[in-house]
Amino acid sequence: MPTVPSINSPQVAARPIGAPAFSMRAPDASGLAQGIAQVEAGVINRYEKAREEADTALLMELNTEADSFESNLKYNPQTGIYSRQGRAAINLSSDALSALDRKYSELEGKTKNPQQRARLKQMLAPRRSRIEKEANVHEFDQMEAYKTDAANGVLESSIMSAALHSDDM
Repeated sequence: MPTVPSINSPQVAARPIGAPAFSMRAPDASGLAQGIAQVEAGVINRYEKAREEADTALLMELNTEADSFESNLKYNPQTGIYSRQGRAAINLSSDALSALDRKYSELEGKTKNPQQRARLKQMLAPRRSRIEKEANVHEFDQMEAYKTDAANGVLESSIMSAALHSDDM
């Protein structure tokens, strides 16, 4: 049969309180240091992200300005690349590229740090090449048309002159 234990004496023992102890060893703060390092890394990451977003916003603004200038450079009814026909297209490429380079330099002046400048140059370089190619093709086509028109004009003039002077013989 089971037996029930009996408690004859107190279960808690009395002992004297010791003298206060002092240790020269610092408490372990490695967790605190790691926490501070993580917070610092987080702040730096947030700063970098905010700077990157600000850079992107500025570059988008400069891109819009470049788009507007390039459209005007190509399609302006009075001065655009495609408005210059025949003899008026002489030196078209160099005129267009010098205007484009001036505008791109102006846009670079609006950047605030070397990273923005580098990203802007990277963005504008292929655009400049494309516009240069378009201007060269248009100038070449117009020069060919001008030469053909000039040759046809000389031929027509010679035929008319010969027809008028045929009666003199």
